[in-house]
Parts: sequence; structure tokens; C-alpha cells
Amino acid sequence: MKMEILEYDARPGGSYRYIHRNEQGEFRFRGVFHTVASGERIVQTFEWEGAPGEVSLDSAAFEDLGGRTRLRTHTVFGSVEARDAAIASGMSHGITESMERLETLLEA
Repeated sequence: MKMEILEYDARPGGSYRYIHRNEQGEFRFRGVFHTVASGERIVQTFEWEGAPGEVSLDSAAFEDLGGRTRLRTHTVFGSVEARDAAIASGMSHGITESMERLETLLEA
């Protein structure tokens, strides 16, 4: 997929919006940053514009391992049905692919 970043204001109260594009079409996402503690933690909302109103709360914690960093992520959905719909949409494949690409980028 190709990604176009429309907005990315990573500060408490800031927002983001981006588009993923592939042969199947466009997939637009947006959210608001709630906590941004450099090198420690990010808490943000996440919404796929194809399912308006289905907002998850995502957190990312960064742990210094002495020359390496461990990233722990956690997502909370508004309901079990919303979680199941996200998984059925292929979200887990997208997350896995994104983490693999990040690893490749960081190794370079």
C-alpha cells in the first residue's frame, strides 16, 4: 500500500489523518492524540472512516533496552463486535506488515 499523510500533529490534543491506497481502493483513517510523552508513551484514538463512529483507543509504550527499544501496543475497542469487525477486515495482517516494514527500516 501507498500512504499519504494529510495531517500529523503529534501533541496532546493534536490530530492525524492519512490515506492508504492499493488496487482495491482508498482506506482513510483519523484520530486524536491524548498523551504524547517523548520516548515513553503515546495514547491516541483511531477511526477508520469507512466505519464512522467505531473509535478505538490505542496506546504505545516504549521501553529502553540499552541500544534497542521494545514497543508494546494495546488497543481497546468500544465493543466485542467492533473488535471482531476490525479483525475480520484484515487489520491483523496490516499491523503485522507494518511492524515488519518498520523493522526493515530500523535495521537500515
